[in-house]
Amino acid sequence: MEVQNGDVYQAQKPLQELLAEVWPVKTAYGLAKLARKINEQYAIIESVRIKLFQQYGDDKGNGTYQIDAEHANWAQFRDAHNELMGEKCELENVWVVKLPSDNGAKASAKTLMDLDRFVEVEM
Repeated sequence: MEVQNGDVYQAQKPLQELLAEVWPVKTAYGLAKLARKINEQYAIIESVRIKLFQQYGDDKGNGTYQIDAEHANWAQFRDAHNELMGEKCELENVWVVKLPSDNGAKASAKTLMDLDRFVEVEM
């Protein structure tokens, strides 16, 4: 499945929410497999994001960096960050996971929106 890094970054935390629910075996397997692939790509994205903060932001100590719209390097940071998030990546052996609506598991509308590229609710 080809997606953008921004899709992966946006999906990582909501996917953890779905993993906490009880699903039928086939759905649970699909979610677990998806989570593994998302987490692998997320780690790569996050390491580059951290380097962007280090390159363009201010060192606040304790390994933290900050940048905001008022910062002199904001435009360069924003452009580099947008380029990173727009980059395409291939998640091999991943398919859209079908979530049964009659399972009793709960997912917020925001969670489903954030996972739109990766899950589909069966009606």
